[in-house]
Amino acid sequence: MSNHFSKASFLIKCSHEQAVLAQEAISFITEATEEEGEELLSKSQSDYNVLENLILSMLELHPEFNMEEPTFTVPNSASENYSLELATEVVDGGLCVSHDETIDLNHAIAVTQAILSTFNLPQMVSISAAYVCDKAQVDSFGGAMVVVTKDSSHCLDSYQFAQSMQDSHSAGLQHALCKVTFYHGEHSYDSRYLLSCTTSEKPADVAFALLSGLTEAEPNVDRFVCLSEEDNSGVSLASVEELTAYEFSMFSKVIPLLGTLSQTEA
Repeated sequence: MSNHFSKASFLIKCSHEQAVLAQEAISFITEATEEEGEELLSKSQSDYNVLENLILSMLELHPEFNMEEPTFTVPNSASENYSLELATEVVDGGLCVSHDETIDLNHAIAVTQAILSTFNLPQMVSISAAYVCDKAQVDSFGGAMVVVTKDSSHCLDSYQFAQSMQDSHSAGLQHALCKVTFYHGEHSYDSRYLLSCTTSEKPADVAFALLSGLTEAEPNVDRFVCLSEEDNSGVSLASVEELTAYEFSMFSKVIPLLGTLSQTEA
């Protein structure tokens, strides 16, 4: 039987005093009694000192914490404190965070963001995690890169990347980012759209065919489509850049598909 681990070690740059307070906050969350914790939560936030603000921030960012029904102990388990699966050490330059066996990245993110936000620290902390196994077992190795600021966190997971690429490959798809230029009289502006097509097609040809479908007019050789001679308006395909399946899935949250472009929008 194989044992699996998540290894990580990173530094949160802060003062010695701030690092010590962070350790005290972690100890309080994981070791204080339910009564002590509930007493803290019952206080007005305006009465909190710095340590109490840090404790509250770590609690609110903890993945199990329920903002609608806040409790100091794990919901539905009054005898169980919130766990923080990580170890810390005050070192020159700040607080070193790691774990001898398996670190919980969600806990690491919560602690890191709480420290940065409570002390209003401007830096970005990078957390590089390695997923390892004590035996050579297929698909048992990987990793993740997380970046954390006082306001947000973002994660790139190797499994998610590989899975999105595999799904796209199996479906025979390729993806692209298209820059489209719109013209109206003497004015012009650029906009970007996503495109997905089969691997047997040329993305630029598919993109231009979609633009050509906006009008019955014949397109010219410069990939320009006249939308209205009366308004002196038109549209052209400025560029087409290849995207990985993972990039496409991320961009699709904020960038529309080229196929959704209509004559009205153009």
